[in-house]
Amino acid sequence: PRCCRSSQAADRTAEAAGIPPIIRCPQNVAQVILRFCDTGALGVHIPQINTGEEALAAVRAVRYHPLGMRGLAGIRALGYGVAGPLSEQIKIANQEAMVIAHIENIQAVHNLKQLIAVDGIDVYFIGPSDLSHSMGIPGQFENPELAKMIDGVISDLRAEGKVVGTLARNPEDARSYIDKGVQYILMGAAGLIMSGAKGFLQKVR
Repeated sequence: PRCCRSSQAADRTAEAAGIPPIIRCPQNVAQVILRFCDTGALGVHIPQINTGEEALAAVRAVRYHPLGMRGLAGIRALGYGVAGPLSEQIKIANQEAMVIAHIENIQAVHNLKQLIAVDGIDVYFIGPSDLSHSMGIPGQFENPELAKMIDGVISDLRAEGKVVGTLARNPEDARSYIDKGVQYILMGAAGLIMSGAKGFLQKVR
């Protein structure tokens, strides 16, 4: 598929720059996740993890035995089978792989204890946009109910020693989330470019 070819090109670019390749998979489907992992992605964002069963399926799709049941072959991610014995390469892959489970639906919030109980999730990523949509307040990022919901999830996850991630819309959001214990912050490229452009114009004018 074209998306996987694009992912492989992005993986190569990231590796050349010394950046761990992290991608967003479109579906929590083992065959789809496998194609992205096989191109060399070290971290996989997986959307709509709403139940313990879905969380376990995501972990099993990203990791090899005994942590999962990812398909095994001499693919790019394992040095095409010539980087060393596969038995050793999969140990390294299991250590380096990162499962980033998206909490972006009210169902996931209600089932948070189930998600926490699943071993192998490295980051619990809160998606404000889809979460607001599932709450019936789509795009209302300043709505106090959404803020309360996100803060509650962050608190519950941090109380269990879990790594929490989310999307920040601006530096102020990022600072606020960090102060609340969030350790994994994303910001859209468009937002970063716009912020930089506005700062440039302000200084020029």
